[in-house]
Formats: sequence, structure tokens, C-alpha cells
Amino acid sequence: MEQAYSLDIRDGILYLIFQKKPTAAEVRRVIDQAQTLGKIRMRLWFFPDNCAFTVEELIEITDYGKKVWTLPSRAAVIGSTKFKENLNQMQVVNPEKNDFKTRVFQREEDAINWLKYGG
Repeated sequence: MEQAYSLDIRDGILYLIFQKKPTAAEVRRVIDQAQTLGKIRMRLWFFPDNCAFTVEELIEITDYGKKVWTLPSRAAVIGSTKFKENLNQMQVVNPEKNDFKTRVFQREEDAINWLKYGG
């Protein structure tokens, strides 16, 4: 069976790339596998355009990630407009702490700049 995601580390950034829409449980499994690669504080997630987790699923995923990864950290997501809308709603219900930031981008270049230099 073909793996539905890939993991790669480039220039201090962990790339998590999903080829097909994952479930929240699959994302948690990928987080478990990715954390074995080391204490990487910058992560760049790629989700297919048809992927838009519910607000509840996003809270579940981000809370799980906060428990697993060393803080402070940043997570950039290349995702759809709906993904961004749901993430914004999640952040109203479940505000981020200063040591953990997540943003959604349309362009990889913008995401990498934010991961490296903030903003």
C-alpha cells in the first residue's frame, strides 16, 4: 500500500506533505512519527485542496501537537481557504499561547519566510 504522506527536513524545517486528505487520527500518527526525527521547531504542512478539518478536529490536532513537540514552535500550513477559515475559528475558541504559532498560507515561499523570520 502506498504511503499517503511524506516527511522531509530541509534547512531546519520539517516538511509534512499529504498526498490525499487525511483523517485527524492519521495526522496524529504522522505527528508521532515526525517527532522521532528530532526537536524541530519549524514545521511546514501541505494538505490537499479538499482538506478542511472541522474546528473540533483542528483543536484535537493542535492540542496533540503541543503535547508532543518542544515549544516554542511554529507551524505553517499550505491549505485551502476553508482550512484557513476553520483555523481562524479554532483560534478564537482555543487561543494560541505565545510559544506556539500556526498560520495558513497560499504560497510556500510566504510560509517559509514566516517560519524563519516571524511576522
